[in-house]
Amino acid sequence: MSNIAHDTAFETLDALEQRLQRVRFLLYGTSTATDPDDNDKTSTDTPVTQSIASRLQALHSSLNSVLSDSKSARDIVTLRNLCLSHDISATRLTLD
Repeated sequence: MSNIAHDTAFETLDALEQRLQRVRFLLYGTSTATDPDDNDKTSTDTPVTQSIASRLQALHSSLNSVLSDSKSARDIVTLRNLCLSHDISATRLTLD
């Protein structure tokens, strides 16, 4: 992967991880999950050497954790997906 694409991928992942931390703060009052056994990675504990794919997978897992723990978050994502359902190019957020 070129340096520009690599840098862009890491910057995008950093931004997504920070956004998820803000969502966790809004839901739980902290930037970490309420479950002390939660081992999800955040941008502060993710090593730079971790692969893009593994960071993306950890981010996806963390999002799914928030969605499974919060009915409000699930409702917001469902509403977002319904609003975007007419736009084929839009990326839908889902629980896998």
